[in-house]
Amino acid sequence: MEDSGDADLLRGCIDGDAESWQAFVDRFAPLVAEACRRTLLRSGRPSGPQEVSDMVQDVYLHLLS
Repeated sequence: MEDSGDADLLRGCIDGDAESWQAFVDRFAPLVAEACRRTLLRSGRPSGPQEVSDMVQDVYLHLLS
């Protein structure tokens, strides 16, 4: 069952609400960063903090475009 709070958060993001985007980033940044770290590790690429940060930014860029 879907949490209505999650649905409201996603609706806000889709509508371009800045507060919703900030809440989304605050909530999911650790998960996105861990997924990026694991992806970099599996691909054999460097996975230092800067590389992970760059990849996280790319993820958010793709979500916004």
